[in-house]
Amino acid sequence: MGIARPVNIVVRRPARGMRQGTANERMVGDRSRGKIAEAWQAAAADLGLTIVTPFILRASDGQPYRYIGWIKDFGADAGTLICLPDQWDDLGYGDLAEESGYYCSGLYAESYGSYNRKHFIETLRDWGWFGPDEQKPQWYAGSL
Repeated sequence: MGIARPVNIVVRRPARGMRQGTANERMVGDRSRGKIAEAWQAAAADLGLTIVTPFILRASDGQPYRYIGWIKDFGADAGTLICLPDQWDDLGYGDLAEESGYYCSGLYAESYGSYNRKHFIETLRDWGWFGPDEQKPQWYAGSL
C-alpha cells in the first residue's frame, strides 16, 4: 500500500466541452486541489491506503480529465476518484468516472484540505469497502 504514480486511462465516451473558468478560478482551484491531494497523501500514510495523485482519465476523444486522486478499494470495485465539487457537478467528472466504473466524490477544500483522521475514516466508511475482505483495514470496522 502507499502512494502510486499518476495513471492515464482511456475511456470510450463522446466528447464533452470543459468550461475553462477565469484565471482566478483556476488558481483557487489549483490551490484547493493541492491541499486536498496533500491531505489524502497524509491519510494514505496513516491509514495504509493506496492512492494515486493526480489521476487522469481520458475520454475517447483524448480529452484529459484530471482528478485530484484515485483511492483504491473504496466506493466501487474500481475505487473512488476525487475532484472538486464544480468539476463533479458542472464539468462532467462525476459522469465520466461513474460511466467508467468508479465512484466519484466532489470534495471541498474547507473539509478535506487538511488531514483529520476521524473525518477521513468516516468518509471512507461512508464510501464503503470494495476490496477483498482479508485486506480490509482494521480501522475500518473498529471504533473511532
